[in-house]
Amino acid sequence: MLPPESLRSHEQRSVLTCALGLGLFVQVDLSQHKVQPGDWLVLCSDGVWSALDDSQFGEAAQGEESSRSLAEKLTEQAIAQGSDDNCSAVALRIRGFCFQTYEEPVRKERGWLGLWSR
Repeated sequence: MLPPESLRSHEQRSVLTCALGLGLFVQVDLSQHKVQPGDWLVLCSDGVWSALDDSQFGEAAQGEESSRSLAEKLTEQAIAQGSDDNCSAVALRIRGFCFQTYEEPVRKERGWLGLWSR
């Protein structure tokens, strides 16, 4: 485990430890975070997050309305600050929540040939 201040400069920061599509079974890393309307979710490559400080992500998002323009702003800023890796980002703005109930549709059973039966 590395302290947060070492993540951006550690010599093995770009070592690939997990990827989708390399094996039959994939162990997915999951985490939960509380979000509220107005929050941003940003998924970016290490070429972006290693070049920018956490505060720069927040400053870039201030007053930004477009997901596309925030992603472009972050990648351009990382390149301008001398990122030595590929720079890509996707941004998502939480505008609000819509809660609704979900009812499982009534399903017909399949026969032994996979045909619908009554």
